[in-house]
Amino acid sequence: MLTKTFTHKVTNPWAKPIAEVTEFNHQFTGASSAAFSPDGHSLAVGTGDGTVSLWNIATGAETVFPYLNPVLWNSSPSCVAFDAAGGTLASVYASPTVGLWSLDTRTSSATLTADGPGYWVTSLVYSPAGGLLAAATGSDNPGNTTSDGLLQLWNPSSRTVIATLARTNTDRNALAFSPDGTTLANLRNDGSIFLWDIRSRESVATLTGPGSGVTCIAFGPGGILASGYSNGTVGLWDAKTRKSLTDLRPGTNAKINCVAISPDGKTVSSGGRNLTTWTIK
Repeated sequence: MLTKTFTHKVTNPWAKPIAEVTEFNHQFTGASSAAFSPDGHSLAVGTGDGTVSLWNIATGAETVFPYLNPVLWNSSPSCVAFDAAGGTLASVYASPTVGLWSLDTRTSSATLTADGPGYWVTSLVYSPAGGLLAAATGSDNPGNTTSDGLLQLWNPSSRTVIATLARTNTDRNALAFSPDGTTLANLRNDGSIFLWDIRSRESVATLTGPGSGVTCIAFGPGGILASGYSNGTVGLWDAKTRKSLTDLRPGTNAKINCVAISPDGKTVSSGGRNLTTWTIK
């Protein structure tokens, strides 16, 4: 039986001055998505003007990736993601198409298209093991983020869909791979979490937490899965045994917008009205 002690600290990020490390200058109307490269040397930002900016963290040098298809891609990138090797950057708009960019040549290397008429790609995540890209798609109504959709696995090299895991009741905004790439988690419209075995392409578990409004998920090492809820609760799961470990409460009922687990599995963080961190002992 796994027994752990949790201590937590609630932080208000605006309560004291925060030192600015680097300022990146770009004339855009806001940032819609962001991701660090695996080596931590680059930052990709989806911008309000529809482009993706790639910044060198050390030098501040910027590369701008434009629309691949201005007719289809007429909004801010909803998701940007690096592959495991850090050589490819994927960008997603409210359209049927995903753009893949070579970071060696700084040019478009491929496009992937959603499988199914009227479906737009809304979120994606690369497998840490490499070779796979999981994508959530939905109807072509960008304002409807909880309609039925598809959960698919793509081979980025061959540009083909190799498996469709779910066809109905799929929330389109949250996907997470386990660190070893063997398990994929996605949210369901009913508030449950589905776990998928990547090898068998089968659903292996449904996790139902302390609230119906699950908003975000994140994997940590050793099969730990964190989930955030609209009622302010953070759930921790053992994805291997499919059992709940504990429910954490930051002390407020405010919606949890994001969760994260440190690489060593010793710290859990959640973001909502406050930033809360728990130390696992």
